Amino acid sequence: MHRLLAIKCSYDPISIALLKDAEHAPLEEIAESIRSRAQPHLEMGISFVADVPSGLSVPRRLFETVLGHLIGNAFKSIHEPPAGRVELSAAIDGASLVVRVQDNGVGLTERELGRIFIPLVRRASLPVQGEPGTGSGLGLSIVKRLIESAGGTIAARSQRGQGTVFEVKLPLSIVRNC
Repeated sequence: MHRLLAIKCSYDPISIALLKDAEHAPLEEIAESIRSRAQPHLEMGISFVADVPSGLSVPRRLFETVLGHLIGNAFKSIHEPPAGRVELSAAIDGASLVVRVQDNGVGLTERELGRIFIPLVRRASLPVQGEPGTGSGLGLSIVKRLIESAGGTIAARSQRGQGTVFEVKLPLSIVRNC
């Protein structure tokens, strides 16, 4: 019980620390860093495609945390590696930076989709790359909180057997030109 309270109490300081991080990095560099960490998945035959605009600099720690969780989950949802695909894309749309992470993994049921951002809720209906119940159930709730702390939104759509798409919209005020 104390551990759960500690996690809840440290939630806001984590968000604030990541948002106050003055270090910006090119979005392309962050995508390449994630690609490097995904090497074991790539060696299994899962493809990773990053289509991000050049010249955009974003808060490094915020984007590494958010994209690391979303892309990591996408890789874990793929049960047929040779045909697996994870895509990261980003574009400017009006006053927002829109980032999408899409996979062709196992997808989510409507019930699962409605619960993915609730802390400590884990997916139990399907094993994740052969390991049932992996993860703490905190990743997506932390991601959502970080994005909201930055003035953004996150949404997901999914269909069982078709994969999942996460769309993050963040204000352009957090983006700098390289």
